[in-house]
Amino acid sequence: QSLAFLILPFLPASNLFFPVGFVVAERILYIPSMGLCMLVAYGWTQLAHKRCKKMAWLLLGVLLLVHGCKTYSRNLDWENEYTIFMAGLKVNQRNAKLFNNVGHALEGQGRFDEALDYFQKAVQ
Repeated sequence: QSLAFLILPFLPASNLFFPVGFVVAERILYIPSMGLCMLVAYGWTQLAHKRCKKMAWLLLGVLLLVHGCKTYSRNLDWENEYTIFMAGLKVNQRNAKLFNNVGHALEGQGRFDEALDYFQKAVQ
C-alpha cells in the first residue's frame, strides 16, 4: 500500500509517459512523500522488532540528520522569488518557464538588463 502511495501519484507528474509542462516541485510530491514515510516506518518497525534495535535507532538518527540538513539548505532557496527560481535553474537549465520566472523576479527588483537576458534565454 505504501509503495502505491509512493509511485502512483508521482507517475502523472513524472514526464515519463507524456510531457506535463511544469516543474515537478514539492506541491506535487506530498502524497508520494507520504508513501515514502510509510515505507520507512515499515522498515524501521521490521528492524526494531528483530534483534537490530540499535541499528534501527542509528538509522533513524542518520535519516533525521540528513533530512534536517537538506531541509535547512532548501529553506535558504526560499529567501525570495529570485533565489527559488535560480535554485530551480541549477537543477534544470533547459526549462523556459524558469528563465521567464527569473526574468520577472529581476524585473521586480528593477534589474531590467539582467531580466532581459533571462527573457531572451526563455524564448530560445
